[in-house]
Amino acid sequence: MYYARFGIGAAVGLMLAIALAPFFDAWWLVAIFAAVIGMIAFLASFFIWNPDRVPSEDEPEGYEQVLFDTRNVIHLAVIAVVMTAGAFGSSVFWSEPSLAPEVQQALDDIDAQASIVREAAQAVNANKNADEATLQAIKDTANAAYLALNNVAVPDGDVPLEGMHAHLVDAASLVEAAAAGYICQGKGGDSCPDALGFYLDAYDELEAFTKARASYA
Repeated sequence: MYYARFGIGAAVGLMLAIALAPFFDAWWLVAIFAAVIGMIAFLASFFIWNPDRVPSEDEPEGYEQVLFDTRNVIHLAVIAVVMTAGAFGSSVFWSEPSLAPEVQQALDDIDAQASIVREAAQAVNANKNADEATLQAIKDTANAAYLALNNVAVPDGDVPLEGMHAHLVDAASLVEAAAAGYICQGKGGDSCPDALGFYLDAYDELEAFTKARASYA
């Protein structure tokens, strides 16, 4: 009966530890919470079942169960250890593997430029009839992103990352070309580049980049 009580407390706490640890960075907080719940479940069982221990040779008449006697305190400590192990093990098991430093750095650099390229693409579409200075600023922004992307150190052999990077490089180049085309059209030039076509192609490249980025680890 005693170890059934202990098993209930440990099981309740352990299930909480395993279930909650993957969703929190501070796994030790989950361990504390689960341990407290497990201990409460263990101690509460003494109020549900008969709290008196059965008579024995040393105590012929039996005696009243004391919640925090030595035996219970030891088992409460065991529950705390089990909850800690469960929470830590669950967080490690379900955690995503960390990326190599050079890959993480490349991703950070690409993500930083991706925001700039998206904003430039939106700006060139919204300001296609704007003055030359506005379009030139957009063109310069896209060109700066293009140059920065070409300086990103993409690890060799990482095909998905290389493809993602290529989509964004092309998008930046196309946004720059679209801005140049609109500048030409604003001046009334003949045989201006197909600014709208460049913009639509840039949009497609950004969509491809977004899908590739979402599927990358």
